[in-house]
Amino acid sequence: MWQSDDGVSWTEAWRGQTASYVMGPILKTSDGGYASFGMVDSWREGDAAVPTDILIWTSPDLIHWNSPDRVGRPGWARNFSAGPGCYVAAGAQPPAGSDGVFDDGTLGVWTSVDGQRWQTLTDIPTDPHIQVLSVTGDGKHVVIAFVDQDGVLEFLVGGGAP
Repeated sequence: MWQSDDGVSWTEAWRGQTASYVMGPILKTSDGGYASFGMVDSWREGDAAVPTDILIWTSPDLIHWNSPDRVGRPGWARNFSAGPGCYVAAGAQPPAGSDGVFDDGTLGVWTSVDGQRWQTLTDIPTDPHIQVLSVTGDGKHVVIAFVDQDGVLEFLVGGGAP
């Protein structure tokens, strides 16, 4: 993590544990802190839907970060959003029977109240080979922008509270 007061001079404010950890987008949490959903860049065996896990870092001030918690990934979650008391993730759900190595599949949308346990939203489009561009949510609603298999930009708007 690097910090700058003027955008010109930068100083290192925090360094992660190893090079195999990747931080993701930083979200403001409902308790006034911050969270970053990233991944561990190594393959593992286990109960995750894909062979990498989500890592969750938390921070009270964007400078001091807690060691990441490792969470079994529900699918290829590409983007995350935080709303009041809820996290939303969107990406691709690997096809049944696949090894989860490639990040394509049908649209997957997941919600969580703690970032640890994820619920799959149902009744969403089942177009194969989508690419999620963005996700946002307020804890009660979800808006996802994605490109379908034909390259058409689509938006999914719906309920999101777990």
